[in-house]
Amino acid sequence: MSEDIIERVKGLLAEKFELKPEEIELLTSIPTEKWMIIARPPPLTHYGIFITKYEDGRVKVDTGPIPTKVWVRNYLNNKNYARKYREAKTPQEKEKILEEKYKELERIIEEDFKRGAFEKYLKAKGGTSYGSISYCAKLHLWAGEISRRVSSKYGLEVKFEIDTESSFVTEFNSSGMDKEQEVNEIKRRIDAIAEAREMLENEDEMNEFLISRGIEPWKSRGRRHTPTC
Repeated sequence: MSEDIIERVKGLLAEKFELKPEEIELLTSIPTEKWMIIARPPPLTHYGIFITKYEDGRVKVDTGPIPTKVWVRNYLNNKNYARKYREAKTPQEKEKILEEKYKELERIIEEDFKRGAFEKYLKAKGGTSYGSISYCAKLHLWAGEISRRVSSKYGLEVKFEIDTESSFVTEFNSSGMDKEQEVNEIKRRIDAIAEAREMLENEDEMNEFLISRGIEPWKSRGRRHTPTC
């Protein structure tokens, strides 16, 4: 049955995103997981779609990664840490500066971003380029709104999980389901995750949302580039 479901899911992905069979990857023999199917539909190949079936019956559909850690790290470097590191006189001083930077990086992600405290970063200097902390904060704020909209539309929970790499995630437990029920549930969640993925790249929708919140809209100065870790 597992093989049949895998082929059905691969077929769903191929049809929805007009992919060739070789463009859909299957991973097996992963600890705690029965299988994982990965698709990277164009034009957003940096935001893959992942369907994971776990040994305990859970099925997770997610898309990402959004490189939160990279953007925050770049912000800290531009802020002062890169200069301090260059000016350090000894290896001990360099090590101490790196420790301070990564402590602040962890604090920003754990205490600010995970708690939705983006206000101080929305107007940060150097906010006119993709990957700036201002763009990062606006995108993460918009992603949280996307998760609420998509969850409401599809009648299921789609979370935007913020971490060193952030992503949209939706899960269900397939225990007790027959093959048709499981495939239908996966399809429903692929549709929801795919819509979240598309909305994330829609700057017009993001700006409408930001303006509705009294936040200055994003003004791009060139083609979007999503950094990778």
